[in-house]
Amino acid sequence: MPDVHPARIQQVRTRIRRFARRRRRPLAAISAGLAALVALAALRSPAAPALEASDAVSRPGLAPGSVAVPITLATPALARTVSVGDVVDIVSVTGTDDQSAATARVVVRAVRVIDVPDPGGSFTSASTPVIVLEVPEGQAVPLIASSLSASLAVTIRQHAFSH
Repeated sequence: MPDVHPARIQQVRTRIRRFARRRRRPLAAISAGLAALVALAALRSPAAPALEASDAVSRPGLAPGSVAVPITLATPALARTVSVGDVVDIVSVTGTDDQSAATARVVVRAVRVIDVPDPGGSFTSASTPVIVLEVPEGQAVPLIASSLSASLAVTIRQHAFSH
């Protein structure tokens, strides 16, 4: 260990004290900021993964690569036929006016119903038949596009049994 003269140690202590006295407020602000950062780091979950773009639309309990998509069905009666946990196909129906023949096509197959909002709740109006589906990310945009351009109907593949 190097030999340090006690007078040199005293000189360094004096300089540190003088520095601290002259810059007391900035040092206090820096210390408070560091304390806040340490507190935030301690409160943060140790297993919290970094968020990705796809996580912004994901809900807890969804399969990896799936997103929650709310859709409006053609009639309230259709929404009353499904329940949470049902596996359904969504059918797009176009040309339902009197001037053209109706055509139907399946937009998504075998997707799970994850929510059927209360018709009187804040998410829907009393006459809006909405259900929320767990859909693979790649099928979400075509489903949303179909919901804006056509009437949607549902076919139930597997009905969830309620206990």
